[in-house]
Amino acid sequence: PDSSSTATAPSSVRFFAYGDTRSHPEIHNELAAEMLSMVKAAPSFGSFALVSGDLVAAGLRESDWYEQFFIPTKAPSVQQLLSQIPFMACMGNHEASRWNWIYDYNATLFRQKFPYPYVDPTTFYWSFFYGPNVQFFIFDQYHQYEAGSRQLRWLEQGLSQSTAKWKFLVYHAPGYTCGSHHNPRKVPEMIKVRTLLEPLITKYNVQVTFGAHNHVYCRYDVNGVQHLTLGGGGAWLYNVTDFKLPNSMLMCG
Repeated sequence: PDSSSTATAPSSVRFFAYGDTRSHPEIHNELAAEMLSMVKAAPSFGSFALVSGDLVAAGLRESDWYEQFFIPTKAPSVQQLLSQIPFMACMGNHEASRWNWIYDYNATLFRQKFPYPYVDPTTFYWSFFYGPNVQFFIFDQYHQYEAGSRQLRWLEQGLSQSTAKWKFLVYHAPGYTCGSHHNPRKVPEMIKVRTLLEPLITKYNVQVTFGAHNHVYCRYDVNGVQHLTLGGGGAWLYNVTDFKLPNSMLMCG
């Protein structure tokens, strides 16, 4: 796709992946300190951090970015991690929130702070390579992706033309998960993942999807595809709800 970028990488790939760092920078700071320790012990971990959205609680407020994310006093390890490795993030619903249930999906502050090579200047989808063998597709669930939409056509074209051995799809709200956001009737993004994205995931052999939204760890194996929910980056944790589906293996914690 026209949005892809390439980084030099070894034959094996290591990276950090998590999401929902919002609301509690002190917890995010503890995680960042652990990641820094891992990078020091094994420098190959110092590739990048893949962040599945909801970096702050109210992304339309500048104060939230400096009280919850870019704050040296409460989160010095986060700042150190940001200075050492790239953060490759997708947009979550809270990036477009004022915290009073008013949303503006232009998410101007997120775009300013994370100016990735977005395909469309009004949306937030893009892709990148890590070496020749791994390609990540960052998907925007908060702009149109109905059948025939530009974003869905971009994704199919990118997946069909990709020469990468490993293809990973990243979005905020997973299609298979557990916790309070596990009910498709209450989370329309889940239905759209299953009806619009899953056929492409299956057809073009996407091996792993990365999401958050639920503040839990969850891994669903659905017909050989690993669907990860990595929402323990700082927001309060949800109770885990076992929501077993046919043809799936569920691990939550």
